[in-house]
Amino acid sequence: MPTRRADRPLTRGLRSALSALLMLAGAGASGSELPRDTAQCVLGIADGWNASAASLVLFEKQGGVWRQFGKPWQARLGKSGLAWGLGLQPVPAGAATKREGDLRTPAGVFYIGGVWGYARTIRKHPGLFYHRVNSRDLWIEDPESESFNRHVMLDHEPATAWEKKQ
Repeated sequence: MPTRRADRPLTRGLRSALSALLMLAGAGASGSELPRDTAQCVLGIADGWNASAASLVLFEKQGGVWRQFGKPWQARLGKSGLAWGLGLQPVPAGAATKREGDLRTPAGVFYIGGVWGYARTIRKHPGLFYHRVNSRDLWIEDPESESFNRHVMLDHEPATAWEKKQ
C-alpha cells in the first residue's frame, strides 16, 4: 500500500467529489457506484444492519485505481444500526429506509459538504470548507418545520423555547 505524503493536501477534489459510502460486510448490500468524478471516498463497514459500530477507511483514486490510505478507525452508528438513507444511490425495493427517531444511521452514498466544529480553524486540511459552530447554529429536529433536518443560523441568540430546544 502506498504511503501518503504529508504535504499533499487531502482536499484535492473534496468539495466536488468526496462521497461517503456505508456498506454492510456480508449482509447482501451492494451499495452503488460512486459518481464518475469522485476522487476520494470514506467507506464505512458494519457487521450488519443492526450493528451500532463500524470501521471507517479512507480511499483515494490514483491513476484510475482506488487505493486505501491510512489505517481504519472505529466509528459509532445509530443505537439501532443502519437503514437506507436518501443519498445518491437508489434505495432497493422493499428495503427499510431511515425514519426520524428510529435511532438508525442512514446507509448509502452521500456527498460530504464540509466540516463543522468548535475550533477556530481546521488544522489538518485548511482548504476544506469549515464552519465554526456557535450558539446561533441550529439543526432543526422538529418534523413539522419547513427547515426539518437542516442547518439554520439565527441572526440572534436563541430566545424562544423552540429555538433553545433545537
